[in-house]
Amino acid sequence: MRSFSEEKKSGTEELLLTAPIPVWKIVVAKFSASSCVIFFTIFLTGISWMSVYLLGSPPGNLDAGVTLGGYTALILTALLFVSFGVFTSSLSGNQITAFIVGVFLCIFFYWGFEPVSSLMPDSELQSTIRNIGILPHYKTLCQGIVDSRDVIYYLVWIVFFPVLTGMNVFARRSW
Repeated sequence: MRSFSEEKKSGTEELLLTAPIPVWKIVVAKFSASSCVIFFTIFLTGISWMSVYLLGSPPGNLDAGVTLGGYTALILTALLFVSFGVFTSSLSGNQITAFIVGVFLCIFFYWGFEPVSSLMPDSELQSTIRNIGILPHYKTLCQGIVDSRDVIYYLVWIVFFPVLTGMNVFARRSW
């Protein structure tokens, strides 16, 4: 949440936006930096899983498919949440406001489409609205079913929000 909002607050945004660097490189760099923190954290949990896998009785008595599907879901969801955070940070000059809006976006995309879909009279429309949210895709991946539709869903949103961030930053750059 701090990536762009702190730049505005501290006054270094002008320096960043007047540098001879394309806006997309700035956005990708900030997104990548936040993503590295996520990858490092998830990597540390992988060490624990590997220990249980090797030291279990008998060794290897874990369902690797479900575990890898769960890690895939976790990584993709974390990257999506990072893209929400970078986007909300570009909208606000206050990192607390960016945090609150980012958390709202994460919660709404994760659980919000389920209740909205239940209000729809048509079952096909219910299914369509439910599939806009993260939860059905996350559940499928956590079952060990790595379907290309679910991965594409995540990748589209992961790219969409940094593009919106870039457009927002570019609009401020072009005073």
